[in-house]
Amino acid sequence: MRYASIINKYLRITVIYVLYVLFYAKIKKKMEIKFEDEQLERLERDSNFDAGFDRSVVKKFRMRIQFIRSAPDERTFYSMKSLHYEKLKGDLDGYHSMRLNDQWRLIIKIIKDEIGKLVVVISISDYH
Repeated sequence: MRYASIINKYLRITVIYVLYVLFYAKIKKKMEIKFEDEQLERLERDSNFDAGFDRSVVKKFRMRIQFIRSAPDERTFYSMKSLHYEKLKGDLDGYHSMRLNDQWRLIIKIIKDEIGKLVVVISISDYH
């Protein structure tokens, strides 16, 4: 009998956890993306378009866009150290960047509103 009550308790906890995860997944907000430049929007959609960038840069750009779409907020960007996500200063104050490779960075701006957060993709910029 003792094992039956332990198993029963374990099953109840498991069911509660699964329901919590399913509920949380439904309400978890993801970041929306807007492109300031039509070329960048096309770069995401059109697999044959490279906008003059090297294929490796285009591949990383598409990966970053997918990552941004799946993130609940920008804290996720900071937690991924390989992105080198940082606030920009000077002329680009108010903008952020994340690394595509050693040379190229994705410049974005985060806008907060009552619905959530919107990431505006500004440009792909040469870091050097």
